[in-house]
Amino acid sequence: MPVVPGRFHRYGDQKCRPVPPLFWCYTRTRASVAGLTGLISVSELKNAVAVTAAKSVMAFRVLTMAVDLCRLTTRTMNVNAGHERTSKARIIHQIQLIRGITH
Repeated sequence: MPVVPGRFHRYGDQKCRPVPPLFWCYTRTRASVAGLTGLISVSELKNAVAVTAAKSVMAFRVLTMAVDLCRLTTRTMNVNAGHERTSKARIIHQIQLIRGITH
């Protein structure tokens, strides 16, 4: 099996994990779903996948907004007083967007 890099340990050495072949993933997933058919309907599974995907998208959007917010605050410290007001307004706008997504 091919090996892909995993997480880094505290001391800097790299841990690797094997990547299973595509066929193994496909059959394993089908077997898992087949074992759950008595407990969970297909529509519930689709809903769970949709909710998980939506949460991932929201987390990504919040992360990118946080990065933008960090860049804006750094820029605010580096510009003169005339531009500082517009930067602060943009920062406040970013905070409101993050609050809207997370609540």
